[in-house]
Amino acid sequence: MNIELTYGIWIAAFSAAMLGIGIYASRKVKNTADFMVAGRGLPYWLATPVLFATWLGGGMILGGSGAAFDYGFWSTDDEGGAWGAISDPYGAGLCLILAGLFYMPVLRRMGGLTLSDFFSSRFSKTTAMIVSIFIIISFVFWTAVQVIAFGKIFESMVGVDYLTGIIISLVVMVTFTVLGGLWAVSYTDFWQTFIIVAGVVILLPFAISAAGGWDNVTSHAPEKYFSFLPKETNIASYLPWIGAWMIIGLGSICTPDLAQRAMASKDARTARWSAVSAGLLYWIIGTIPVVLGIIGFAAINSGVLAENSINGDPELIIPAMVKAYMPTAIGVIFTLGMIAGIMSAADAALLSVSSIFAKNIFKDYLRP
Repeated sequence: MNIELTYGIWIAAFSAAMLGIGIYASRKVKNTADFMVAGRGLPYWLATPVLFATWLGGGMILGGSGAAFDYGFWSTDDEGGAWGAISDPYGAGLCLILAGLFYMPVLRRMGGLTLSDFFSSRFSKTTAMIVSIFIIISFVFWTAVQVIAFGKIFESMVGVDYLTGIIISLVVMVTFTVLGGLWAVSYTDFWQTFIIVAGVVILLPFAISAAGGWDNVTSHAPEKYFSFLPKETNIASYLPWIGAWMIIGLGSICTPDLAQRAMASKDARTARWSAVSAGLLYWIIGTIPVVLGIIGFAAINSGVLAENSINGDPELIIPAMVKAYMPTAIGVIFTLGMIAGIMSAADAALLSVSSIFAKNIFKDYLRP
């Protein structure tokens, strides 16, 4: 059987399974709270993988490996700009930990349905409406990042047109999110977490072996790629490094999907420790795509992997290694893991912004 057809069949089966979970979860939806915040009933064992899967999307798997391919863990370009993988996964993991320690319990005790409810309670419904507009605009682009990643995977792994892949992903994600709300998102994220972790863990030893071993990787990638800290120990070097931590580490604490998961936890304690646990897990698992990006650079630099396999796009390095290095059966697992990560991040964004529009703009302001 054609390898692209094999991948296509398994991706179709996976998508059908996600829709089936959405249909099952729809039975638990009886009211608005069930749909938007899963009836405020997510236990620790479910809330933790939901937060982890929400964070580990296409931006990390493809974007993080692409950034590492270009710059390693941390590097500085010739113009002094900061690049590398510090902001994601490390800044993103920090965000989950800080949110869990200081903000998630507060949001859970507040008892709202959306992030904008905080602004409505603290200031006014008009303030909440204004905030909601900016949140929706920004998260449209975040959702776009995820579906673009889905389109890239479809094109590189299945041979389906890029735009067609985007349309398919949107249809699947919108359908199961509409069917079951946060219950559907939570159940799918729970299973997607195991697929994501299995995929990246399985690929790592295959990639190292195919690239000629770790010694060959280190000899064909720049030494600076493996540096986690700035080379110079002065303020000018550390300021952009600190900034890279802060972009997501502080900037994403106020995101609506994070707030929605806090409000969905069964209590404040669960909200706190599920976020902290998810952040630690994100640091561990998120490191693997970064290492894979460096391995991919070394593989191409040493001639083990053809340079045209990524078509000039560093973000395609992981799909290229999957097709070149892994047996089809294991490659399918990893591909499903990438798709699972993208779906989990995108459905979280879809649900959070649609909830904000329905609750804080339409219901609270336009048509009370």
